Amino acid sequence: MAVIFGPDDWIEALNDGAEVWRAGANYTTRLITEVPLVVGGARIEAGEYTLFIELGNDSWTLIVSAWPAQKVYDYDNKEALFGAYYYTADRDLVRTEMELGASPTCSTSCRGSFST
Repeated sequence: MAVIFGPDDWIEALNDGAEVWRAGANYTTRLITEVPLVVGGARIEAGEYTLFIELGNDSWTLIVSAWPAQKVYDYDNKEALFGAYYYTADRDLVRTEMELGASPTCSTSCRGSFST
């Protein structure tokens, strides 16, 4: 049995012209925390952050970034991101390799989870 995820160029399709995947659809994925968190061994303070994923065929990297997210698309605003367009790594706070594995349940949507 084989499971095929999208076309051969699925990474390019998900990134949609950006350097990294926005970890969702259209809008930039935001992480809002009221308490400090430890991600990949690095402590991030309470606040709002953006999440991106650097996709590879054999490994993925979770990125916690200080880039602000646009709530409504504004082409002229280059100080905040809509999706992952104009993303640059200079505002990355954490980059950590993700553990990839099979889901115990079937789903037609993209799902992720955080573990302690």
